[in-house]
Amino acid sequence: MTDEELVRYLLRNELLHPRSIVDGSLSITSRAGRNLTFRVTTGHGPAYLVKQTRGCPEEMRREAEVYAFINGRLAPGNLPEIVCQDRDAGLLILELTDGEDLRRHYARTGRCSTSHAASSGRVLAYLHEIPVSEVPSRLGSTQTWSRSGFPSAFRPDGQIFRQASSAMIELVSLVQADDQLLTALDKMENEYTPDVFTHRDIRWDNILAVRNCRAKRAQVQIVDWEFAGIGDRGWDLGCLFAEYLSYWLGSIPFTTPREAANDVHLAGYELEAAQRSIVSAWTGYLRRLRLDVPARVELLRRVARYVGLRFLQRALEIDQLSATCSVEAICHLQVAARILAAPDEAVRALLGIAPTDMRHG
Repeated sequence: MTDEELVRYLLRNELLHPRSIVDGSLSITSRAGRNLTFRVTTGHGPAYLVKQTRGCPEEMRREAEVYAFINGRLAPGNLPEIVCQDRDAGLLILELTDGEDLRRHYARTGRCSTSHAASSGRVLAYLHEIPVSEVPSRLGSTQTWSRSGFPSAFRPDGQIFRQASSAMIELVSLVQADDQLLTALDKMENEYTPDVFTHRDIRWDNILAVRNCRAKRAQVQIVDWEFAGIGDRGWDLGCLFAEYLSYWLGSIPFTTPREAANDVHLAGYELEAAQRSIVSAWTGYLRRLRLDVPARVELLRRVARYVGLRFLQRALEIDQLSATCSVEAICHLQVAARILAAPDEAVRALLGIAPTDMRHG
């Protein structure tokens, strides 16, 4: 769909006032990804986030059903409202809130907000406390380890040589050559616990910093729910924590893999700042979900392993179009291996969560 076709669609369905075209206040910005996304703003009436599927209409249908299901189950303001869904056109139209995703927000402001982190933890807690018995059968399919795609990226079939970049193939080869790392990945299969409703794709791109002058604390909205379903709460939390650590690692001006350890002190974003945000997210989560101490300790150990797994995935994402492996991707892989080899140490040294933080929410 082109911008012109979208305007005609909105006018035809009385979602756009003709005056916005006449006076020039209409603005449409589009972004191509897995789906097409349009931001529509005007000087007259509401603003919209329009998503159009590019290949899998089932994903769009599922996302609309998830929005309908969890609306009212999360805290007010933590979820955009559905304006309409058009299955024939493959469109999902949501209200456009006054905010930007955390990745762009932090790149613009140059700092990460512990308030946003705490709010993100609270939203995940609201999500994870939804009784599984209330999840509709069409949304309740349990995401098993074999269906998650976690191990397949590191034990791929021959298709990788037709679909992946040279750098990705090299990174996968490095993982396959590390027997200790592969053993840790196998162990995670036995720990995978699909017992709550999860987002499954938590990343800064899918968390919006919402501007609301009436709110007493920073608010966030979580978007892109097409993969939501019953899964492991540790994966949602691990992905959230990994964003802060990956931001720290990506701020280091690496020279060569050999000199990487000496380059750490040059980081533009300090590890301690990342850890403060992680502790805030963890505390926000616990204040809503009052887990007992043994459950917290067990969950944190599992979360740390998922941080390591997310780092492995992040390494592949960094070099998905590259001919040669970047130092940043290799460092993500190295940190992942260390986390998976010693998750308890990673909780303290990387996540920055001390025993007292485990016990008090």
